[in-house]
Amino acid sequence: MTVKYGLLTAEDEWASEYEVYDFLYGLVRLLKPKVILETGTYKGGATKAMARAAKENGVGYVYSCETNWDLGNEVNAQLDSDGLPAHSSYCSGEEECSNLMNVDFAFIDSSSDRVAEVAALNLAPSMPR
Repeated sequence: MTVKYGLLTAEDEWASEYEVYDFLYGLVRLLKPKVILETGTYKGGATKAMARAAKENGVGYVYSCETNWDLGNEVNAQLDSDGLPAHSSYCSGEEECSNLMNVDFAFIDSSSDRVAEVAALNLAPSMPR
């Protein structure tokens, strides 16, 4: 099922829009971050887009977190099958933000407390050019 929001489209009402996936892919291709963090894996659309970009860059790994065990496992199977540099962990966004160090790129997209997630981020000092 595809849901339309004006000019934007999404798989369903919980997923990010396909255009957001394209945007994230482009940003990762451009910035070439090494450590990529995503909160809220859901069905993995954004995770896969960023991981494809990292793979094409030859650098970078996507760390994503999901509180729904089944969704995370399903996405991990797809990532492994496609040979993409990414993994979805079973944890809250705030846990992932506080545990992962030197984050170069963060997509905060969970349905929990995004302010707390941002406050917990451990950003890299600066990205090498």
